[in-house]
This record gives sequence, structure tokens and C-alpha cells, in this order.
Amino acid sequence: NNLVGEIEEEGNHTKLILKGKSAHASTPDEGINAIIFLCKYLATVVDNKLVDFILEYLDDCNGKKLGIDHTGMMGSLTLNLGVISYCKEEFKIILDLRCPHDIDFDGMIEKFQTACANYGFRENHNIGKALYIDPDSDLINNLHTAYVNVTGDTINKPQAIGGGTYAKSMPNCVAFGAEFLGEDNLIHGNNENIKIDSLLKATEIYCHALYNSIKV
Repeated sequence: NNLVGEIEEEGNHTKLILKGKSAHASTPDEGINAIIFLCKYLATVVDNKLVDFILEYLDDCNGKKLGIDHTGMMGSLTLNLGVISYCKEEFKIILDLRCPHDIDFDGMIEKFQTACANYGFRENHNIGKALYIDPDSDLINNLHTAYVNVTGDTINKPQAIGGGTYAKSMPNCVAFGAEFLGEDNLIHGNNENIKIDSLLKATEIYCHALYNSIKV
């Protein structure tokens, strides 16, 4: 699979290290999940329910194997197998799900609980309410107008993405800026950065946005 790994002996144990490729939790398909590929190897050398469960239900980024895949107004559901710990047959899996606001949440949870029950596993969840603001609302129109006034860009429109955002901490709030089209700021990665010109342009847009909001 063109991945880098290591294998070494530590006393009576064998230590396996596999390096994948990191990606933002909202775009797991852009990365390479080392957990999945390690499980694919382990399945060839051990008989383990956890390995089998992961490969049967969690080996995709949209929940298709669980039967919970959904595409709505906010885009597609994403499933990221982010963290797993396993010691002496006790384990914990942490999944990061980004769910469109119009999904059947109860039905999704029921399907996942059924998958866990098939293996005798327990499931706990903490699913917050999806953040969705009407794109035709005054808030979005004011922000978009500020962007257009400064950039002159009338082609690109506001978009919904799967990012977890500080905007959930208060009502009627959205994330706004500051990355521009065609720029790669290496968000959440090594050497994350922003060009000074872009920072100044973003500040100008914010000033227009605040002024538009105060007028309203």
C-alpha cells in the first residue's frame, strides 16, 4: 500500500507502527487512516472481533457500510475513525461524525447500535445539534455583501462545510473567513500560515461585515 511502517520486539510483545496521512476530520477521504490499514494486516495474522468490526463497518468515510450514509443540503455525512485504544481485550473507539442537519438522527443511531450489538459491543454517543443558517437570511446576505464589496467576486457563494466551529457556541452565528479561493493555508497542518495581503483584505471584509450588521 506504499505506506511506511516499523516492526520491533519489546520483551514478550511485538510493536507495530504504521504511518498514514493526516487530514482534517471533516475530510477524512483526503487522508490515509493508519488504523484501517493496520487492521487489514492484523486480519491476516490474528482472529479478533474488534479488527473484524472495524473492517466490516468502519472502512469507509461516509458511513455506507453502517447504512448511515446521507447527502443533504449541507453535503454528505462524513465518518472519521479518529482514535482507538485497546488493552487486554478492553477497547475504546472514538468516531468523528459530521452530519447534515436534515438526516434522520434517531435512525442513524439505531443502525449504529445494531452494528455494535451484532458484536456484543456497547455504544455511547454525544451528537450536538447541527449548525445550519438559511443562506437567504439577513446574516448570510450581510456577510456575503461585505465579501463582494471588497473582492468584487460575485461568482462564489456562501457554502456549508463539515467543520466543527466556534460558531456553535451562540445562536444565529456562522464561521466567516479568512481563507481565499486558490490559497492553501495548510489549515491544521504543519506551517499553517496566511499571507499578509490576505490578512489585510480579510480585515477589511470584517469591517464591512460589522458595519452592515450594525446598520441592520
